[in-house]
Parts: sequence; C-alpha cells; structure tokens
Amino acid sequence: RVSDRPTIRKCRDQLEKRIVDMLPQRYLPTYYHAHKPRSIGVFVDIDRTIYEGFSQTDLMKFLLKMHRIHHQDVFRAFYWLFLEKMGQASHRKVMEEEYMILHGWDVEDVNRLAHKIFDEDLIKKIQAKLYSRLYDHAKAGHTVVLVSEVMHPLAREFKRLLSAKASLDTKLQQTVKHGHRKYTGKVSCLCYGQTKANLVQKFADEHGINLGRSYGYADSHGDIPFLQLTKYPVVLNPDEKLAAHATAHHWKCLETRE
Repeated sequence: RVSDRPTIRKCRDQLEKRIVDMLPQRYLPTYYHAHKPRSIGVFVDIDRTIYEGFSQTDLMKFLLKMHRIHHQDVFRAFYWLFLEKMGQASHRKVMEEEYMILHGWDVEDVNRLAHKIFDEDLIKKIQAKLYSRLYDHAKAGHTVVLVSEVMHPLAREFKRLLSAKASLDTKLQQTVKHGHRKYTGKVSCLCYGQTKANLVQKFADEHGINLGRSYGYADSHGDIPFLQLTKYPVVLNPDEKLAAHATAHHWKCLETRE
C-alpha cells in the first residue's frame, strides 16, 4: 500500500546502515565515501620522537643483561651500524643483519620479553611533551597511528600505551616448527623511508583518513616521505638533514628534550 512506503523506506535505510557499519572500509560502496566526512589522522614515529632514544638498542642491552644474547651479538650489530655511517652498507642491510639475532627465537617468547622490558624500563623514557600532545589529539577524536621502523612486538607495546588505532611497523618473517612459531631472522617488511609513506597512504585510503587535514611527527630525514603526505608535519629533535628540509619548507619544529 502507498501508506506503507515511508515505513518500508525507513526500514530499508536502517538495514542498509547496519550492514555498511559492519563492513571493513575497503568494502564500503563508493557513495558512502563520497558523503561520509573523512577523519583526521595523527601519524607518529617512535624512536627519538615519542621515545627518548632507540628502543631496540635498549632492548638489546636488556637481553644482554638477561644473558639471552652474547656480547658478540651486540658487537656485530654496532659493527654494521658503523659500516652504514661510513657509507659501506645500506640501511636495509644493516637492519637485516641486526634482526638475524632473533633467528630461531620463539615468537611468543619475544612477545613476553618485549612486554617485560617495556613495563620495567622503556616506559620511563616516554617523551612527556609529545605524550600530552597525543592525548589532546585523542580527545579531539583524531586517529592516532604509530608508524615506525621498530619491530612489531616492541611497537605493539607503544601502541598499547598510547591506545593507538594501529601500528605500522617492521614485520619479521616467521615459520612454524613443531607447532611453534619461530623467527627466521629475515625481514618481511622494513618500515623505513618510502615504505613508511606507502603504508601511511594505504592505511589512510582503507580507513577514511584525510591526509590533507592530518598530522605527522618524526625525527629523521628517512621520515620525510611520510611527513610530506600530511598537512601538518612536525619534526622533533631532528637530525641535520631533516632540520634543513624542515626549515626550507617551513615545517614546525618541536624540541622535547630538556
């Protein structure tokens, strides 16, 4: 009947909305993206940005103190870092050599160790000034996302602390032996340079983030590709190359060190 049409239309619209709300962003119909306002993202690096120093270096010191690795492992890692500074090795090669320390390690064991060191030690080196800024972003309804070269088990602990939406980080290759997941020591995704930017762009596309209204926080010249995607790039304690780039492009600079 004609009199029933408004009721039917209302029920149809409610049912459609319920279905759309349950769908992942990538499966949403195109008209939905056209009418739904896209949210503001806050993309944050970890080391020397939200964290004072290098978290994986501190993790290595912790493992050494616990006798889970040997002095030779630490020396080998710093040797490769020296080669990178001398221009004798690529950054990817250096990180691949560093992660080989975890060859054969049980994935759950690494997760437990990452959780332990974070709660006992790393949490003390969170940058308070940036932490308060991120809290303000979260209160404003912005989507906080970590984007870091830090390996996933450790980056996940920072995500937990900050209640971030996601962590775009370095993924290590795994294999299954005797029913247990083990690390092979190889890198499946190194979240660095242009790869960081690609991951940020992909996340924004899939989750309705408007990069033209979003913020980026980072410290290194390797972060320039992803910072350029955001409307409001902020550099923290920048290295020389990033400081020069920031000055030339009038990016905001924030010092978090006392």
